[in-house]
Amino acid sequence: MNTTSAQPGTVGTRFVLLFPGRTGSSWLISALASHPEIEAEGEILVRQDAREQDRILDQQLAAPLAPGMVRGFKTKLKDVVDPVGFRARLEESGATIIEMRRCDQLRLAVSRLNARRLREQTGQWNRKADTRRLTAFAIEPADLEESLAYCASVVEELDAFMDGLPNPRLCVEYAEILDDGNGVLERVQSGLHLVPRTLESQVMKNTSEDLSEVVTNIEQLADHFRGGRWERCFESINREIRPDRPGG
Repeated sequence: MNTTSAQPGTVGTRFVLLFPGRTGSSWLISALASHPEIEAEGEILVRQDAREQDRILDQQLAAPLAPGMVRGFKTKLKDVVDPVGFRARLEESGATIIEMRRCDQLRLAVSRLNARRLREQTGQWNRKADTRRLTAFAIEPADLEESLAYCASVVEELDAFMDGLPNPRLCVEYAEILDDGNGVLERVQSGLHLVPRTLESQVMKNTSEDLSEVVTNIEQLADHFRGGRWERCFESINREIRPDRPGG
């Protein structure tokens, strides 16, 4: 079933949220799950074998859905056992794809490292309202380089998967969430054929956009990567710490 021509309240809508990590997906899923007409699940494919993933995908993409209801879940591609079969299921179902992005590669990579710290200290990957932000920390250049390379690879993988996929698509850039989270929620609800209502997420931002508040050695890292593959990721940082240096 293709939902592109559906009117609000006339049919059920399915969605799959695809993301490379640290792009606001938990914030969005939490907010959608608070809507009474949305059945929104998290990363339900994680650590499931092929048979169990087939069962989950049957439930999410093929099981009957009441008119006006919305059902969906989120996943990273790395957690999908059979990407080719998964793509075929998406095409057959006509599910709306919510594609989440974060263009700022440096902040994406730093957020990934900071999330590891949060996991180690609290057992959770995302910060809740009753959890304080972590204190600033120093990053080893090798650790940041690994994180930058990993983030670039999963973004490229998602690009390749999405290329030519005919399903209806909603694209959400992380910066949009920071600028106007309520506007993002309204747009996504409309894209899922619902009349928008006010939603609230239980997930809080963990890593400040001001990296000087997060990484104690950010200037040293900018110097370390100057002239290399990742230099462009530090352009905004260099402008902040060296405002009188053209192109820095």
